[in-house]
Amino acid sequence: MGTMTAAWVAATAAAAAISWAGVNLVLREAVFGPPDTVFLPAPANTRPGTPALIPATTLSPAATAGRPTASPGRTATSSPSSSPSPSATPTVPSSVPPAATGPGRSYTVQGGQVSVSLGTDSATLLSTSPAPGWAVKVWRSDTWFRVDFTKDGRTSSVFVTWNGHPPLVDTYEQ
Repeated sequence: MGTMTAAWVAATAAAAAISWAGVNLVLREAVFGPPDTVFLPAPANTRPGTPALIPATTLSPAATAGRPTASPGRTATSSPSSSPSPSATPTVPSSVPPAATGPGRSYTVQGGQVSVSLGTDSATLLSTSPAPGWAVKVWRSDTWFRVDFTKDGRTSSVFVTWNGHPPLVDTYEQ
């Protein structure tokens, strides 16, 4: 009788774990929505790391309207499989100048590219394009948004804020 009970407990635990893995993926998509990812070809006339102008029509505002927002403290994260090397120290945040005047601007970090439309008192995320092997996560608020690209314990972030001032774009590499 004891071995049958142990087998039942093991089978029930395995079924619950498998079910939770599937439910977790569905819930994450329902709460945060799919990432705003549009793959953009690199413009031929720019150097690596140079922001490039992209068309503002890449992603319509209606495609992002009504999507739930989340604070970074509520997101589910997994621990990295390996810790960053000792030489990987966080860099000082930098304000990134826009590539050119116009509605659509692109900012490139190690983890990928973020395209935004900067207005006089607000900003709109147009698209994100992670570099190969990098994952992307987007957080939004009424006065800011944040895009994180992650890979192997490293994070590249683009922050856009406009709380009572014109939009400001900052990047962080960690």
